[in-house]
Amino acid sequence: MKRKLGKIPKRAETAILLTFVYFIMLMFYINEPFFASDEGDIYLMGSVVANGNMIYRDVRSQHMPVMYYISAIFALFGVSSVTVFRICFYMLMAVLWGVMYYRYSKHIDKRVVALYPVIYIIMLGFVDMGHAVLSDQFQGICMAILLFELLIFEKTRELKTGNMVMISLAVFLSFGSAFVAAFAIFFVALTVIALELQRYAQMKIGPIRSVGKLFTDYWKLIVFVAAPFVVLLLFYLVTGTLDDFYNWAYVLNMTVYPKYTGYGGSGGILDSMFGGIKFILAELALPASGASLARLAFFVITVGAVCFFVRLQKERKNWILAGGILLFWIGAATRGYTNFHGTPALAVACVMFACALCGVIDDVKKNAIALSAVALVIVSFMPPYVSQIVDFSPGTMLNSMKMNEGSKSHIVDILTEDGEIIGFSTLDTHILFESNTVPSKLNGSCIWTWEFSGKEDLQECIENPPRVFVFNRDSAIWGYSMQDYAPEINDFIQENYTNLDPIGHGDLYIRNDYYEEALVIINEDAVRHTGYAMLQSAYDLDLQNNTVEVKLIGKNPYQGVQFATWSDEGGQDDLFWYDAEQNADGSWSYVIDLDEHQTLGRYYIHVYTNDGQKISLLRELSFVVE
Repeated sequence: MKRKLGKIPKRAETAILLTFVYFIMLMFYINEPFFASDEGDIYLMGSVVANGNMIYRDVRSQHMPVMYYISAIFALFGVSSVTVFRICFYMLMAVLWGVMYYRYSKHIDKRVVALYPVIYIIMLGFVDMGHAVLSDQFQGICMAILLFELLIFEKTRELKTGNMVMISLAVFLSFGSAFVAAFAIFFVALTVIALELQRYAQMKIGPIRSVGKLFTDYWKLIVFVAAPFVVLLLFYLVTGTLDDFYNWAYVLNMTVYPKYTGYGGSGGILDSMFGGIKFILAELALPASGASLARLAFFVITVGAVCFFVRLQKERKNWILAGGILLFWIGAATRGYTNFHGTPALAVACVMFACALCGVIDDVKKNAIALSAVALVIVSFMPPYVSQIVDFSPGTMLNSMKMNEGSKSHIVDILTEDGEIIGFSTLDTHILFESNTVPSKLNGSCIWTWEFSGKEDLQECIENPPRVFVFNRDSAIWGYSMQDYAPEINDFIQENYTNLDPIGHGDLYIRNDYYEEALVIINEDAVRHTGYAMLQSAYDLDLQNNTVEVKLIGKNPYQGVQFATWSDEGGQDDLFWYDAEQNADGSWSYVIDLDEHQTLGRYYIHVYTNDGQKISLLRELSFVVE
């Protein structure tokens, strides 16, 4: 019986349904903390590209570019908040998994293809920042595609156009998202070559003819894989940014970055290629009594992956295939297995675990007790994910989709034009993409980027100082303090900028010749939204009398104000709450006698307000008494 015209195939219907399920499952992570560095970098650079700028030349980045261009598509449609960016990327991940089901359920157990994303999403609850949108996430999806393609190829020894398109997509998206994907890709290519040489040997084809036949059989695949890379390189060549791309995406990562991160170890490239084995073996050790649920979950997933190799060898009887997949898994784990950089290896393990799990279910499906035991193991993974469902708040999600009035992003937004270049030397990436601004080249928050081109970029900033600068003088990454390795940035800021600490934004700096105008803009905006000018906090330190007068300046609706004060020495053992007095102009003030605290050094003051219904922290101040 012929299918009716326009009838959607059942496999397509299932793929669409699964896409929806995957998306909903991911959405329960939507309110989890923002990962300002790696996740924010993707959103920020996407916004930069959407504003017509060139990464590597106009703004600095050490990462590969594909995720930036995907993010730029979303930014072109007006996406500018962490929540909405996540929704878009979560949908993209779900769609890719749906496409994978539609394509691979014809060739591989459809239960495996459907289960792998479910297991992976649940396992993300055990990974620190596993919920964040990262290049590693998309590299993991590509690793799963390559694994499926390899399993199909070994069985069919065919490479149709559809296979080559999927392989090309997986290679480009994974390598274009993370440079280290090259190791896993290399092991896949090596496995294919070994399998073909094995087949040629069985066909009695000599070594020389085998090389020629390899080229004859695979030149189309080479063209398919190379095509998107050629297009990307031509784009950089035409735009005059090929050298910038080479220096920032390759030279920096190969020469400077390893000095501070230790990635690669003393063994160099071999340590990077095979180092993943130590991460995988660590999870095969039996968890000790009292081990965390995460430790147990990774142990079970890893044991399941090992079982996959046993079943694979039993079914295919091909050590080259099994050994190649093992190397592929190790290559995917080059930067870890249980951390967010390890999600590519986790994705591969989840595919293998799904294969082993379906095999076990087939073996015990007539045994109710054994089947119940398998179900119990799966359910034991669920508590962290179930907690995400229980804690999910639609209201929090909706509120986070818009910029909050009075936030740093809002202040920067009203002080700048769309696409304006602002100074940026911090990891608070959201301030820029939420306010639709572009970072200057200078970013000294990472010691390796500062060493690579920091002084050159600072000079450019000195010659053309931006009106607004986002700067945190106490910034430190992995124990490297910006005050120690880049004091020149602090000197430049102190000489040319005034911060907005009086209104509670001490890491927002305004160029001196724009400061007064900026305060007028901020206050006019505050009056429009609240009816009151932006409150300013200030302190007047009198060392002669050992007092400090703290003030909250500006008309306000509060019924009371308190200054919680303590010194750094001894923690909060000298904490005092001072009730401020309201002045005729509506401001609040109090003169604190520092003798009551009997210590020198840094002091902290938290300004609390009482509106008649609740007491809220409004502002944080600090000063040093010497």
